[in-house]
Amino acid sequence: MASTNRAARGNMPATMAGANDPIRVRGFRWRAAWLLLGSLAGALACDGDPQAALTQLVEARRLAAGMRMQLHRSAEAERGAILADTAEASGELAREASAATETLRADLASIGPLLAALRFERERQLLAEFEGTFAESEAVDRELLALATENSNVAAQRLAFGPGQELADRVCGRVRAAAAAAPAADAARAELLATRAEAAIREIQALQAPHIAEAEDAAMTRLEARMAQAAATARASIEALSPLVSAPAREEVAAAVADLDRFEATHREIVSLSRRNTGVQALALSLGRKRKLTADADATLAALEQALSERGFRATR
Repeated sequence: MASTNRAARGNMPATMAGANDPIRVRGFRWRAAWLLLGSLAGALACDGDPQAALTQLVEARRLAAGMRMQLHRSAEAERGAILADTAEASGELAREASAATETLRADLASIGPLLAALRFERERQLLAEFEGTFAESEAVDRELLALATENSNVAAQRLAFGPGQELADRVCGRVRAAAAAAPAADAARAELLATRAEAAIREIQALQAPHIAEAEDAAMTRLEARMAQAAATARASIEALSPLVSAPAREEVAAAVADLDRFEATHREIVSLSRRNTGVQALALSLGRKRKLTADADATLAALEQALSERGFRATR
């Protein structure tokens, strides 16, 4: 019977025979473990410590994964800082992006010596490639975050839809009230002038929004020319209204002119903020150069993670 079993086992494929032999399985596992440690020890000097090498490899893998996570965390916070609708929110997100970058920088300083101790040349080359991209990305970050936290475009919008809107409404309300007090003989003319003044002011407001969003200087210049013409029309119409109304109504016209002066001063501030265009510049930088640098850095870190994941296991296959 025993001879029959031995014969049957002799006819089995080697893999099947080994799979059914506990002693051989245990022997294979021990050999695999020693090969793993041996491959790690080989990365060190001849008298290296295999256990220390394994610990260093595990730590290098952890750092590489952490660097990749912080890279994406920083990029996401930067985009949030650009799109934030308040200076407070933009500043908070900018600080979050800076903190993520600082953590990444610390991990980068830690992983280099590990790879050097392990003598992983391929991984060290990938790390050097990442360092170059990361240095360039940091330079872009400084410019981008400075633009994002200033965000002159958001400031211009808030001014246009806040104080600018209130002053525009006040001018139009005073002009309509004055025109309503004109004598019957001049009522039609007064109404026409009031309508013309209001239309011109609303045109200025309508053109402010595309000016704030515009990135090209030439286009902004054309919009400014149209707004200047509208402002001249509004002032001329209001001033022409004064002789057509009664003495008490002329005080309303004078108040409208004073409010128009304040509206135009606010408008000049809006245009100045819009011209600085820091929000638009930051967004263009984020979607262009920064996006490419982040993609390149991520690809390099992914390759580093993959290379480290393969270390120590090839010899067991």
